[in-house]
Amino acid sequence: MAAGTFMPIVSLPLVGGINYFAGGRGDGTIVLALSAAVAVAVIFGYRRMAAVMGGAALIVMITTVLKLLEALSQIHGEATKLARDNPFGGLAVAVAHSIGLEWGWMPLIGGAIVIAGAGLMAPSNPNGVVERTTADEESNVGLQNTDKLVARYLEDAERRKPSVGSQTPAKFGKRRHS
Repeated sequence: MAAGTFMPIVSLPLVGGINYFAGGRGDGTIVLALSAAVAVAVIFGYRRMAAVMGGAALIVMITTVLKLLEALSQIHGEATKLARDNPFGGLAVAVAHSIGLEWGWMPLIGGAIVIAGAGLMAPSNPNGVVERTTADEESNVGLQNTDKLVARYLEDAERRKPSVGSQTPAKFGKRRHS
């Protein structure tokens, strides 16, 4: 979805393709920020929150597509009106019909749908307990070895302590003044 913000979404004659990011001025910045937030949410295990953000991005994209389609409809209508009384009206109609949506919408909308769907299908864990996987167990091997080393050090320290009977007894009683 993030990569889709930099792909062409609208083609214009003489200008070429325009991307959704539009130099940081368009709704693409919102979608790009939501994409980054989705990535962070997935990394930290918030799958449902990622689905919500994917759905929000989808809503932003759908409103943009609807606005673009409305603008394209108006352009086509105005070009047709201009073509009636103008000898070069056919050129205006041809230019108006060459404006259209590009392929960049596919990764944008497709990515948002996949993110929302995958987040909603993620298994829910009502207790909030994370189940251990083999990767977690492998990472704990180092900790287990450390625990064994600490236990061995403490046992050796206990063995090195002098026994109670070998210590010199404490002197209690009156002080002698000399």
